[in-house]
Amino acid sequence: MIKDRNIARNAYIDPSKIAMMTSSIGTTYYVAKSGGDIYDYLVDRVPDSNHLKTTITAGCAALTDYDTLIITPGNYDEAATVTLTGLDSVKIIGYNTGMQWGEGSTNWRDVTSEDDLLNITGCKGLEICGIGFINSTAKDAINFTGLNYSTHIHDCCFVGDCGGGATGLYAINAAGSSGPDTYIHDCRFFRYATTAIITGNQRNVIKNNYFVVPASGKGISNGEMSSSFNLIADNYFLGANSSDVGIYVANAGAGYAMYTHNWFANLSSEIEASKDENCLENYYADYSTGGGVVAVCDPEA
Repeated sequence: MIKDRNIARNAYIDPSKIAMMTSSIGTTYYVAKSGGDIYDYLVDRVPDSNHLKTTITAGCAALTDYDTLIITPGNYDEAATVTLTGLDSVKIIGYNTGMQWGEGSTNWRDVTSEDDLLNITGCKGLEICGIGFINSTAKDAINFTGLNYSTHIHDCCFVGDCGGGATGLYAINAAGSSGPDTYIHDCRFFRYATTAIITGNQRNVIKNNYFVVPASGKGISNGEMSSSFNLIADNYFLGANSSDVGIYVANAGAGYAMYTHNWFANLSSEIEASKDENCLENYYADYSTGGGVVAVCDPEA
């Protein structure tokens, strides 16, 4: 029995739905910290004891196509990088609500591994949401390798600075041709030393995210192709005004991408792009007249 009802409320696990979820397409697995109240609560309620794991590593290792992994609140320090290979339509769901380390959130940290947190390779239709990725070392949170189609990342937070300065390299590293059709929205990115999101493929959408960019860092680095058709829109960037860039775009063919309605404050460079034709109505705070005035960005080549 759970002693602290606040934990139960934060976990938001409805016992009446567990059997229904497990009987739906694929299998639902759960991760809970061993010996904790949530684990004790689930032991008697998960229909199959093999579906309850105590580490994210074990939970991910159990996944096959169309499965769901629910990671309950807690700080998870995995022993090494977790790799997902060749999976189709898998969901990984946590309970994170912000850039926090405390009770009521699902945080995946590198304190033990000192390595990349998650590597995905050759997957399709992977969904990741509700997780706080905490990088205290110079590694990545999510790293794409191989070819991964239609990855959906949303409602997560990524922390690259745990109090001693920006250390995490990339929050989401989907460089090259590793992540076509990636959709990233409603996430928060805090001070990644190199770049929060790096992408380099086709038909990506990066929308409605918040970036805190450190000195010499970038919010988004988009390595375009001649026919990328990427959309970067409705994002918010707060910088350090020290060699930092909000959005960096390389080799964008005119008419093959759109960067619109992004908002910037206190950055050395809001948008660095080779083609102004792809940038439409982006805004920054202009303090040149002594007060903050919204102005339209002029992309720097």
